[in-house]
Amino acid sequence: MVLFSEMFASELLGRPVIDRFEDRIGKVADILVTFKELFPKVTGLLVDVDGSNSQKVIFVSEIDLVGRRFVSTKTVKERVPLIQPSSDDILPIRPVCPIYVSRICPIRAGCRPSSAG
Repeated sequence: MVLFSEMFASELLGRPVIDRFEDRIGKVADILVTFKELFPKVTGLLVDVDGSNSQKVIFVSEIDLVGRRFVSTKTVKERVPLIQPSSDDILPIRPVCPIYVSRICPIRAGCRPSSAG
């Protein structure tokens, strides 16, 4: 996989995912992180797939290029394996759950403090 420059993980959100012939597959929804080893490891990208209302995972091994304008796969669109995320995978860029936020900072979340904290 080629990475042209340093970038924040959040800069990938919304970037188009294309195949090697520049056919669009979808757009990046999140980064997939697995905690099965000592340190967290980026294992793939969660992609909003064009033409469907689904999100699928593209493994890092299938990605050829990560750039500021797009992400490119190693093969053609029809041959890119798209899978469902598993329960072991963490999506760190997802918005924080409002219940969690309200327990940390109830005034900011617009909620009253609960006694169950």
